[in-house]
Amino acid sequence: MIGTNYTNKLPKVISEAMKQVSSDDCYLIKRRIKGVTGTGAVLNCHQNVQDLVDRIGGERIGGWLLMRRKELYRHGMYIWMFHSIWKTPEGEYVDVTQSDVYGNEKIATFWYDAKRNADLIEGTAHNHIISLENEKAVQYIAKATNTRLTLGAPYWTESSVRYFTQLDEHNGVYRMLNSDYPQNTKMLEEQYNCRSEGNRLVPNSKDDKVSTQIFFDFSVS
Repeated sequence: MIGTNYTNKLPKVISEAMKQVSSDDCYLIKRRIKGVTGTGAVLNCHQNVQDLVDRIGGERIGGWLLMRRKELYRHGMYIWMFHSIWKTPEGEYVDVTQSDVYGNEKIATFWYDAKRNADLIEGTAHNHIISLENEKAVQYIAKATNTRLTLGAPYWTESSVRYFTQLDEHNGVYRMLNSDYPQNTKMLEEQYNCRSEGNRLVPNSKDDKVSTQIFFDFSVS
């Protein structure tokens, strides 16, 4: 057992949406926030866990970490970030990554996904998932982004939560852009005829416009 099963504690419309993403379940898992195995760098969960696996053993487990923030719940928005946790050699499942969202909380909400994992050879992971609990959330997103989402349906979204696409319109995989994966930067430039300068995308031709699809294909947002 990964942790305490939490699937039926979520709003029904949200758990049904997440079942479309992964047929597995949601769990409350322990977080390690102290000690050698509890100091994983923020926003580096996949490598944090892999480093422990390489050094100590165990297994890297993929799934979806709920952004547990009251301001999101209040508006009926449930956003899940693809995340790695550590299955220790003793068989315990723990989150070892520091988090601005969870702070010093000892428990995290994690939807297990047996079919997905980050690829640290190719430098790929998965986009966020968003699902909306009520019409208030639908209206909020529509006003904020000029996009009307269907109540209860899961959508891919990127880290800024500005763009959305249905599950069957994209495989959800994005390529990491950093010095560890120079091939991904080259791929971005070839596919979209642009380059990344800091947090900006710059077309190689002044007449070109960059498709929003790029935000789902590469970690540029």
